[in-house]
Amino acid sequence: MQEQYNQNQTRWQEFAVKASLLMLGVAVLDSLLNEPHDTVNYILFYKGKKMYHGISYEDCFDGRIDQYERAGIIPFDDFVYDYPKTRAKAMELECRRINRDQTPHNNHHR
Repeated sequence: MQEQYNQNQTRWQEFAVKASLLMLGVAVLDSLLNEPHDTVNYILFYKGKKMYHGISYEDCFDGRIDQYERAGIIPFDDFVYDYPKTRAKAMELECRRINRDQTPHNNHHR
């Protein structure tokens, strides 16, 4: 009886170790394959006209807008931003919008 108990316990421990390793492997693969959704696209407007398309990490967005206000290089009186996405998707969308809208302060992407 004790021998049967020890065998069952050993099997259970082996199963628990294998399951833990599998879960760890899945978590590592997920983090390697899935980029974080941490970047937002934004548009600066002046008198209703689109002036600039940009991207920023979501947690730095307020600071980015403050930089524009302090520098005064790009005139703007309003802005909008969208939902967070991967950096690659945000960059792709930014380029498409710049080419579509021909915003005056995005010369570096043309």
